[in-house]
Amino acid sequence: MSSKSVENVKEIIVGSVDNELYIIASNENESIELCHIKSGYYYKDGCKFSPPSILSTGNYKLIFIGINWGGPSGFQVKINGDTELSIGPAESTDSKDVGVYWSEVVDISVTSGK
Repeated sequence: MSSKSVENVKEIIVGSVDNELYIIASNENESIELCHIKSGYYYKDGCKFSPPSILSTGNYKLIFIGINWGGPSGFQVKINGDTELSIGPAESTDSKDVGVYWSEVVDISVTSGK
């Protein structure tokens, strides 16, 4: 089990992405791509979505994969539920290698239709 968790997730807010972000929900049966965003320059107008509108009731691992295309990189994500969790590295001030720059797993629970 990961060290970070949020129960009864209501929404996920992607605040900024530089350069590419995947958010995948996984359980014992399957994985579901919830979000795939491509952006640059730490663009602040991200997106917001509701996992209970997409996922069945249950426990999931949210897998975050942040990819850099070169140059500075950073990601900001907020998960709202019974508690609020902010994750992701701030925009780097130096150039980063091309490839996976950041990854994280967060345990969540969802009650669908809520």
